Amino acid sequence: MLVAAGGAGLAVHADQPHDAQHRPELFGRADAALQTWLPALDERLVALDERVFDLSSAGQHLLGAYFDLDSAGALEAADAGDTAGAAVNGAVDDAFVVLDGALVAVESWRLSDPNRHRLARIQVALISSRGLSTIWSTVTADARLAASVLEPLAAHDGLLTAATDAGREARWQDALDALDAAVQPLDQFAAAAGGLPESLGGPRLQALAAAYGEYHDALGALYRHVRQTGSVTGPRVDELLAVVEDAQVHLPGDRLALGEIVVGALGQTLTSAVVAMEQASADIFDALPGEELEPIDDLEPIDDGLEP
Repeated sequence: MLVAAGGAGLAVHADQPHDAQHRPELFGRADAALQTWLPALDERLVALDERVFDLSSAGQHLLGAYFDLDSAGALEAADAGDTAGAAVNGAVDDAFVVLDGALVAVESWRLSDPNRHRLARIQVALISSRGLSTIWSTVTADARLAASVLEPLAAHDGLLTAATDAGREARWQDALDALDAAVQPLDQFAAAAGGLPESLGGPRLQALAAAYGEYHDALGALYRHVRQTGSVTGPRVDELLAVVEDAQVHLPGDRLALGEIVVGALGQTLTSAVVAMEQASADIFDALPGEELEPIDDLEPIDDGLEP
């Protein structure tokens, strides 16, 4: 009987794939119901993407402030991130309200594969974004603590540069005065670095402060000897200069290298947070409907005034 039915063509539907293309009646109602929710979901994803961008921008500005030894800039970036983090939370909550409503109204198990995958990507984007404000709370706490090392380090760097510039110009007393003035901010930097946890590079910055202290002592001894004797040559000068060069090996070669050391020490937690923000942005992008790019051949030529 089954063979006869199959031969008559009555069993042909049993072999057809159960997808939206071959069996639209299985998915059409749920797919149509979802379409009424997608514009609101897309609108909230776009709003969330803007808030995540604001938070990511605050993170980038904070890294820049670390690099520039800008204490005020670091605190401003922390404040901006706090505001953006709260806005991310609000946008995520708002989007979840709409998503939950869609999941109640639409029988998601009846959706076609593309629409089920679309809902899944939206859920991933919201979950990925939901934890960002918590991550930022750690970053901003670290930033406020880390800001204490930036101002004295910047002051010390400026005075040390003034001292070495004066030494190159044979202004020995000016060089010594600048070195003496640099002691206080160096002590402040060392004390602040001592209060930082290992996660913020406290030991590394303490080692940097100690290396600067050794360089101070060596450079001051050289400048005092030259000022007192009036001679920039001789065995004693060579000996003192060798001590200066040995101490200098443990210091950053220039202001750029110093900024990189500070970012490397202070920015570990922040770098991880920025990566999480970028992942959330990528997840949001994946959840939004794609836009077809205009084919290159159809673009209008650019008139640059040059002959072909």
